[in-house]
Amino acid sequence: MELRKNHEKPLEFKYEDVTFLVKHRATEEDRMLVMLLGDHMPDGNVRFSRPDFCRLVVERMVVGWEGVTRDGKPVPYSFTALAEFPRIEGKNVYLEVGAFILQQTDIQKSEAELKNA
Repeated sequence: MELRKNHEKPLEFKYEDVTFLVKHRATEEDRMLVMLLGDHMPDGNVRFSRPDFCRLVVERMVVGWEGVTRDGKPVPYSFTALAEFPRIEGKNVYLEVGAFILQQTDIQKSEAELKNA
């Protein structure tokens, strides 16, 4: 079995003066974690806690950022470092990055949608 190569340039999401770099495609591990996090309903759908789901997609799909510094020096991206992001009145970095990920990537697509893509 040939492993999948991912040479795609990450998607870019601008938030204030920071650019978040986001994977185009979810891995099988990403999909597995999304499915395991949700509550499986009798109708076959999966229901998620909105905060847990948003946190998971940001944690799994963001691969870097540009424009973040501490004491004038660049800070490498980590989900832990994201928790130190400054609060901006009327905005939430997790919700905005999460919304971008859901709109622009395949993390939420079903197996049927992926096969037809």
